[in-house]
Amino acid sequence: MNPMVYLSITITAKDESPVIDRVIRSVINQIERTDINYELILVDNYSKDDTYNIMKKYVNERIKVYRYKGRKGAARNFALL
Repeated sequence: MNPMVYLSITITAKDESPVIDRVIRSVINQIERTDINYELILVDNYSKDDTYNIMKKYVNERIKVYRYKGRKGAARNFALL
């Protein structure tokens, strides 16, 4: 792994339980084929479905999950803090 290259990937979602697992796995599969040091930031915009629970399955040293209660655009900004 190249310590000089660092990539932050953010995914925000609200009520996306039918697709969020596939989206996260796709990103992980693509980035792990590379030599890039990365972090994946998942932000649930206070979903009413199972989106947040699906996201929590992926938590590890590189993948962080947050729950943000507010407007959708504000959740994207929160992910960048």
